[in-house]
Amino acid sequence: MSVAQNRSEKLRPLERRVYKYKNPKMNFFCPLCRSERALVYSYRLSWINYVQIAVATTFLMWVLYPIMEEKSFFIFFVSWGILEFGMRLAYRRQIPCPYCGFDAAWYKQDVRVARRLVNEFWGRDIDDTPLLRPESTSTEKEKASPAPKKI
Repeated sequence: MSVAQNRSEKLRPLERRVYKYKNPKMNFFCPLCRSERALVYSYRLSWINYVQIAVATTFLMWVLYPIMEEKSFFIFFVSWGILEFGMRLAYRRQIPCPYCGFDAAWYKQDVRVARRLVNEFWGRDIDDTPLLRPESTSTEKEKASPAPKKI
């Protein structure tokens, strides 16, 4: 291993993690901190989820049929909606990077909100040292802060 490779590994410690995800749906690298990421859940329902819906619907229909009679057949749609909402919520919860706070879903919708979320993750105010903006020149800093008044 050359000195340059060793130095680059020391400068970027977040690229690889020792933890291995079991059966990830998607592997990728965080665009902000370049750490290796994996999504375990998918927002789409698999055939196992449809089996779960069928079992839950059958049980609920069996329990509620004496009370609701034929109306209990519509429980299928309620259980389907609840399970799909839960799957999408679980998928959405794993999108933000746990190492830098970058959320690709918010970045796609609104860059300012994504920048604010990253700054909040690092415990900064937006007016503090910018994290995602290039550094401003000294003339811009002088224009931003007015000269003190002489009395």
